[in-house]
Amino acid sequence: MNYFNRPAERFEVEWQERFRNLQALICELVLKNEQLRMALASITVITHEEARERDG
Repeated sequence: MNYFNRPAERFEVEWQERFRNLQALICELVLKNEQLRMALASITVITHEEARERDG
């Protein structure tokens, strides 16, 4: 019986490790998305006319 349990336990450990890796990747992507959102929010888009007025 122990012989049959070991592969299942190993499968469970491998699955948990992959799940943790996936969670870490998702967290990293969420963080990068937030950083990108903040960077894009800081960009001001102006028209050519506004640029001419600003530049004199």
